[in-house]
Amino acid sequence: MIAETARGNRGSKTAGDRLHPKGLVLAFARPWPRKQVLLPASPLPHPPAHEVLKQALLVAGADALAASAPSRSDPAFLARLPLVNSGLLTPDRMTHPLARTLYRNRSFYLRPISQHQEATVEPQSRIGGTTILGGVASAHFGHLLTQSLGRMWAAALAPEAPILFLPESVGFTALPDYFIELVRSFGIRNDLRLLHRTTHCDRLILPQDICNLMHRPAASPWFRAWLETRRPILPGVDSSALVYASRSNLGLQNGQYLQEAALEAALSSNGYRIYHPQDHTIQHQMETYASAQRLIFADGSAAHLWSFVARPEQNVAIILRRPRDRYFARWFRGLDCPLPAFIDCGLADFRRRGDGPARSITLLDLDAVWRELRALGYHRDHRQIGPPCADLEAWIATLSPRFASLGSPPMALDDLSLRLLAMRRHVAMRARPS
Repeated sequence: MIAETARGNRGSKTAGDRLHPKGLVLAFARPWPRKQVLLPASPLPHPPAHEVLKQALLVAGADALAASAPSRSDPAFLARLPLVNSGLLTPDRMTHPLARTLYRNRSFYLRPISQHQEATVEPQSRIGGTTILGGVASAHFGHLLTQSLGRMWAAALAPEAPILFLPESVGFTALPDYFIELVRSFGIRNDLRLLHRTTHCDRLILPQDICNLMHRPAASPWFRAWLETRRPILPGVDSSALVYASRSNLGLQNGQYLQEAALEAALSSNGYRIYHPQDHTIQHQMETYASAQRLIFADGSAAHLWSFVARPEQNVAIILRRPRDRYFARWFRGLDCPLPAFIDCGLADFRRRGDGPARSITLLDLDAVWRELRALGYHRDHRQIGPPCADLEAWIATLSPRFASLGSPPMALDDLSLRLLAMRRHVAMRARPS
């Protein structure tokens, strides 16, 4: 393996151990021109690891699909199939530990290639000069934020080098505009590219992944230090700004709550702005979240974007629609932002056969949500905004796990709720806390 390392020759004092008066310095090992990248002052003993590989291969797209040998061949299935055999190969067809990527509960880590498998990794294209491996990317907003930014710090090592991403699935064909906008907001001007076939890279910077939802901590101290220097300048907190980030306009395919309109109406009458993030630019979203004194999120990816611009004086609550996930809370702890209050009042989940929690529709005890928000100081309104919990549970008990009729719900379901339920005819009651 031909490689240059950020730590210099083994056994020697590393360049990264030397301190600049204003902070830690990353220094390139030869034969690169002598350059320095200033990082914030920190008690950490060394910068993140990186290596420079010559003549590396990135296996991506249809080539990774061929390597996984799926048993089904229908196009719709193949378009969604995770390309876990995507990844990096060194010139001797070996893997590299820095290239391992955890993404959506899967490990994207190409195995070493034997001689008889050489034909499956023949490069279809070549990129000259220097490039940077950015990791895996997908169409999912939350996972792009929490699992595709951890190598962006390496842009400072080569500001003109393209950053290369591997698609999570064959059906993912282009990096979303909002992801490019977010990366640009951090001051990164490198060209961002999504690879679709095996690509030969003359000189590839392989950086350590320092931010990933599945790591412990999710965001390393180095990522927090990098974010501190890259966070865009945003307005200060407005003590009168109250915001509810809604999911009610996301479309019928996406996971939501029943009767979210009732919650929105109650919040609106108490001064909250009902905000639909998908209707706005990333810059507008960050400005909105950074300036709000009180923020309430419908459980979803929008809260991850807030975490990048969070202020210590803010009060934030997340109304859960899925069972509480350990990764969710770990993410906010890793970024050292105010820990949100998690409001868990889910009673039952409606879903289509085969759907997971991300696409399910949740029946909340809205009145319990409202009482908890009041107890936490988000409003002072003593009205009741939903049926009693006992009535909701009695209704669900009348439905079979695979139901044809909604029976007699204890509230008048709004039009959106009826349309969401028409697509989901499986119901399961949540286990009550003991």
